Amino acid sequence: GLQSIGLGLPALAVALCTAGATVAGIIGAVLEVRREAAKETVHELEGCLETLLSILNPPGDPEYDSGLRATLHRSVDRGEHFLQVVDYVGDDRLPDTAGRKFRSTAGLAGWVLRTGSAYSASRVVANHETYVRELIESWGYTEAEARDRDMSAMSWMAVPLEHNDRIEGLLYLDSTRADFFEDALRQALILGAAVGIAKFAARRYSKAG
Repeated sequence: GLQSIGLGLPALAVALCTAGATVAGIIGAVLEVRREAAKETVHELEGCLETLLSILNPPGDPEYDSGLRATLHRSVDRGEHFLQVVDYVGDDRLPDTAGRKFRSTAGLAGWVLRTGSAYSASRVVANHETYVRELIESWGYTEAEARDRDMSAMSWMAVPLEHNDRIEGLLYLDSTRADFFEDALRQALILGAAVGIAKFAARRYSKAG
């Protein structure tokens, strides 16, 4: 089955509160830069994600995963969907993914919205059909959505970006290794990076809109 772990850490709440207004609209600002046909300006944000992945997953590490990747999602349609803002950084097994929309009531995003906490999950069963059934029965996906999922991913983590008690976006990562995100040090690094990326984006992209 799928196992999920809530990361309702006090440090996350403190960090996000410290970020405060810097989180407000930052992902929207990045998207606005894209609309202004200045796509190259998001390369610095992608660089932040690349740095995070290099720290989490250094080459030569015994647990190195060539399939680790990360992206950012923005809440749209009054919270009904998440929009992928940048292409996946890291593994490029699924290129050109920026602009995709996902229902915010399904999957890890749904857990994050309901709880307001970061979450990690792992896939225990490798069987394709069993995995599809669990996505439908336990994670709220339609059958079409479940079958469209990347079947190579074995673990996931999502961290909310909040402002005024609302989740405005997500930092999302997945790995082809089971239990990759259950390591406490990796969790702490990802939670800290979420705040750092938000602050950087606020400074960098608010000037570009």
